Amino acid sequence: MQNRLLVTLMGMLMAFTLLAQPKINSPLSRFGIGDDHSYNGHFLNLSGGLFGGYADANLVNVHNPASLGYLRSTAFDVGFTAGTSDIQVDEESGEFNQGNLEHLTLAFPLRNSISEVLERKQNTTSWSMGFDLRAKTRVGYSVAISDTTSDLGAVSRSYEGRGGTYELGWLNAYRYKNFSVGLDIGLFFGNISANRTVIFEDQTDALRNIFEDDINLNGFRWRLGTQYRFILNKDEENENRKRYFTIGMYGHAGTDFTTTGTKLYHGLRVVTGIRDTLINESGIQGSGHLPGAIGFGFVYEPDLRWELGANLEYSDWENYESEDFGNGGFGNALRIGAGVSFLPDQNAFGRYFQRVAYKAGFQYIQDGRTFNGDAVSTTKVHAGMTMPFYYLRQISFVHLGFEYRKTSADFITEDYFGLTLSATFNDNSWFLKRKFN
Repeated sequence: MQNRLLVTLMGMLMAFTLLAQPKINSPLSRFGIGDDHSYNGHFLNLSGGLFGGYADANLVNVHNPASLGYLRSTAFDVGFTAGTSDIQVDEESGEFNQGNLEHLTLAFPLRNSISEVLERKQNTTSWSMGFDLRAKTRVGYSVAISDTTSDLGAVSRSYEGRGGTYELGWLNAYRYKNFSVGLDIGLFFGNISANRTVIFEDQTDALRNIFEDDINLNGFRWRLGTQYRFILNKDEENENRKRYFTIGMYGHAGTDFTTTGTKLYHGLRVVTGIRDTLINESGIQGSGHLPGAIGFGFVYEPDLRWELGANLEYSDWENYESEDFGNGGFGNALRIGAGVSFLPDQNAFGRYFQRVAYKAGFQYIQDGRTFNGDAVSTTKVHAGMTMPFYYLRQISFVHLGFEYRKTSADFITEDYFGLTLSATFNDNSWFLKRKFN
């Protein structure tokens, strides 16, 4: 177990270099701290983002930390996205490819399920722990604007930005019978760079004005969650026929963060190469506040084949504050999702696709940002499947999905077509009590 833990942690550290190099092109990511990417549990999104009420013995739902209370096996999850965006601004449009590593999660129960069987005892309590690293926001844009003034003639302005923010969490969940409570604490951090350039096209050897800002963000974050699972037919002895209804709630108060930045504002004469520095400062201190959020959801399981659920989340982005990223307007955020999963027969022998779970769902999102008074809204449609496979003689899963989303605000629209791919590797040998006769 120690060797596997070491290999897993080394893999997470190596993959972080990919996580920290996002590739997107989204003009709207210029507003606030970027486009929201924090809801990237791929197998959950496939069925509409059932963040509040979903819990499973082998899969990890980090959005509601209470779900870890139902975990029965160590789970390591990694997720990727790849797709194409068609961005339209007024009458102009362009296509851009993008792809990212989105999250890394490692979670495990502190009591081994095999040991419970060998000891012939059924515990009414469980404690699970986990670590999670995921993107929170992405920044990536390159915008050029040209206009003409009576005094200066043609003026070209370009705006470029890159970077993003991330969340690192330590999760703990405690379950007593059918009630579970969980806490996720950790760090919020990131780096965002923004460059602006102004060129006076008709002026001979005029200064090319360049404004460069590079800002690091740091803060402490937490999330609290609860879940309760109702057994609707308690008298049924056959586990395959029991019906479950799980409700969950999660949320957090606002997150304060600090910033440390550098500013380099200078002018460059292209012909002579003379550079005139206006501002060159480092170690500039700032602060900000991300708003709180609260979410609620449910999942209904009439049998082992079906899962149906919905989720609702609200966040008061009117309380967002930032000395460095205050561009744009902000209102309240809303996220609504619903979806379904169908697993024909998880015990089918020799018929692989009978053991595949087929999923579909949708989400409607207002992320709290506004552009020219118009709320930035996104509609998502997901479809895909969770496919089991064996790794080191352990059941594990690949989650493959298709995603379409349409984001719009005022005269900007984005149509995105993409694939999501994640894998969950399970291992039930952690903390196993060895016995020798």
